[in-house]
Amino acid sequence: MISRICAQLFLIVGIAGLAEVQVQAQANINAAQSQFGTEPAPYATPVQPAQPLEARGIPVAQPVVGPGGYAPQPETGSLGAPDPTKPLGRGDIVTFSIAQDREAPQVMQVTDTGELDFSAFPKIGRVSVAGRTCAQVATELKRRLEADYYNAADVTLGINRVNILSSRGKVYITGNVLAPGPQDLPANERTTVSNAIIRAGGFAKFANGGHVKVTRKDKLSGKAESFTVDVQSIITKGRLDRDIELQDGDYINVPQNIINF
Repeated sequence: MISRICAQLFLIVGIAGLAEVQVQAQANINAAQSQFGTEPAPYATPVQPAQPLEARGIPVAQPVVGPGGYAPQPETGSLGAPDPTKPLGRGDIVTFSIAQDREAPQVMQVTDTGELDFSAFPKIGRVSVAGRTCAQVATELKRRLEADYYNAADVTLGINRVNILSSRGKVYITGNVLAPGPQDLPANERTTVSNAIIRAGGFAKFANGGHVKVTRKDKLSGKAESFTVDVQSIITKGRLDRDIELQDGDYINVPQNIINF
């Protein structure tokens, strides 16, 4: 009887000791969490995703690629916003489409010679466009396409980007100016007869500035026409209404006075 009671006492003491050990272990765990917290260590902070190049101020090239893999050559000048009234110039990027084809517009670039290449239509080929608006070029293309390829052709030609540092053509100054010769027509400004005379150094000693002759050849018909401009009154009297804007291929001749004083 006594031995049975002793065994029970030993069992009770053992269970109590085991419970005390478990309580102490849980206390140690709680103390550790209180000291170090549950957040990850600083060196374990998750890596933030990389920002896009644009957000970091790094420009990303945007190639212009048209149907069929056509990609214009990179431009050397800066590019500005399109202006539908601006004459086309070298380096400008345009889109061309024919409604009847039901195809995506084709991306094209005006060449260094001032042309667009329509080689898909052999009877049209390369077309001179520098100095002409998109509407003028589209009218010519419509006429030529309907003559050889379509019963009806609704042509759309529009400027995508303007090469503001390009030249939209050349004019040629002869006669009595200080620096005769060819001049570029900047694509981003309006060039008039008086502007060209000033760039050529102004009138020479015996120039007849009141009868400056401008000769212009129509790019479609080939017919030439001439204008007489009183540049002297434009410069000295501010008669800007008498000035005219120059176009690619214009010839300006400053005659000499018949009687020199």
